[in-house]
Amino acid sequence: MSHSQATASASRNPFVRQVEVLITGAGFGGICMAVQLRKAGIDDIVILEKAAEPGGAWRDNHYPGAACDVQSHMYSYSFATKPDWSRRYAPWHEIKQYIFDVIDRFRLMPMIRCQQEVVGAHFDESSGRWIIKTAAGETYRARYWVLASGPLHVPAIPDIKGLADFTGKVMHSAQWDHGYDLKGKTVVSIGTGGSAIQYAPEIAKQVKQLYIYQRSPAWVVPRDDRAYSGCAKAIFSMFPLVRTLHRWQHYWTNEMRVWPIFHPRLGSRVEHLLSTRFIGRVVQDPAVRAKLTPDYRLGCKRILISNKWYRMFNRPNVELVTDAIKEITPTGIVTKDGQERQADCIILGTGFVVDPRIYMKHFELVGRGGRTLAEDWQTSVVSCK
Repeated sequence: MSHSQATASASRNPFVRQVEVLITGAGFGGICMAVQLRKAGIDDIVILEKAAEPGGAWRDNHYPGAACDVQSHMYSYSFATKPDWSRRYAPWHEIKQYIFDVIDRFRLMPMIRCQQEVVGAHFDESSGRWIIKTAAGETYRARYWVLASGPLHVPAIPDIKGLADFTGKVMHSAQWDHGYDLKGKTVVSIGTGGSAIQYAPEIAKQVKQLYIYQRSPAWVVPRDDRAYSGCAKAIFSMFPLVRTLHRWQHYWTNEMRVWPIFHPRLGSRVEHLLSTRFIGRVVQDPAVRAKLTPDYRLGCKRILISNKWYRMFNRPNVELVTDAIKEITPTGIVTKDGQERQADCIILGTGFVVDPRIYMKHFELVGRGGRTLAEDWQTSVVSCK
């Protein structure tokens, strides 16, 4: 059968499947939902995943140094704790493997259909079911529909004049090209958020020159990271209660970090300690130290954790640039002060589009009475009105 004949046949006989629960997304949220449904005795489940495999953010983010900034024993399901995490803060590939282990443990793989991007859904009031369509032409009729796509899957590409005309390599941190050799290159990194503070110290060791373009500094606290010993792993394995207590220890430690945000006096003391004992003692250049010190209160932006970020700026091949970017030329970046810095590669550590009104603007979602999600979200994103 030719391709045209196959296409015609598919249009005459479209794929339609009835299902009790349809889940969109095979990341942490979607997998968790499927496990809990199975525990409740509901097995008529389909999970649609737009990528070639499950994993969510930990499938896409595999840049050098990628790791979680939540402790491993906390960054896992309470119903599927893992005794043999390698480190207190697990690297990306270990978290991804953990997701696959959970899928295998709860026999979810037969429910997952990959490369099935959901492109539209509408509620059929006559049957009380959601009609969900995929880019591949499949249609599902589900009594319940769970949208577990998450917000960290659409890279935010900055609107900078000339970016499309740059003749060197351009890549977003979530689209890392491991085939591109950074060794000996002059590299620009735009952004100083959660991804940049992880990959920048790693690539600084191999590039010829690294320019870090910073709009505003973040509060960065020390990372209490360490490898778990074989003895610790054995204890966690033999005594699940110890594993649970360790998890709770992390929980309350993390909760205590919130106190300085809601208590100004305590917050001021923490800020002073960070600026004098952490930034002040690690960063050697006073001018760079000043540029890396935030001028806003702790907690106004995401607090980052790293033991390598500040130390990186002591390297002779790393320069912090805080002047605003004016434009990108075919061979470099020009800042508002008129200075152009040549580059072989631009890395965008600019995060993700997290506003669903933007990344779902082409997603047709129609509810009862013909109301669309776009209409209800015109002013702001709300879950209940």
